[in-house]
Amino acid sequence: MTQKDKWAKRDCVVRYYEWANQARTEATGDPYHYLNPKQFLGYYAFVHIQMPKSWSAKKRKAMEGRLHMQKPDKDNVEKGINDALFADDSALAIGGVMAQYWGYDDFSPCIDIFLIPIPGEEEIQFLHLIEEE
Repeated sequence: MTQKDKWAKRDCVVRYYEWANQARTEATGDPYHYLNPKQFLGYYAFVHIQMPKSWSAKKRKAMEGRLHMQKPDKDNVEKGINDALFADDSALAIGGVMAQYWGYDDFSPCIDIFLIPIPGEEEIQFLHLIEEE
């Protein structure tokens, strides 16, 4: 995102903010309330990315559930998760452990996040975030 996105309202930026609001709502019950990073060691995230519609049926079948190793890269997706859930992600002790996979044809693109609390604080919290097309 750039400074211009404050007023230009590109579609990809609007979709990210909608997704971030959904993520905070799932995590806290309020789209404007961030998680306190001092309550969590980090998280595990499993990202399921939709395959391009231009791929042949044979290639789609071969890639189902396999590791996704191209853009968007892991670092950018992880930064998006951190910015969506935590007001100050620099306080995370461990940070995110993440894997990206190609989704299945009958499976919506989604991100499954397991928030790992500091021992003795709470139970592991699970977020299932579906990406709207």
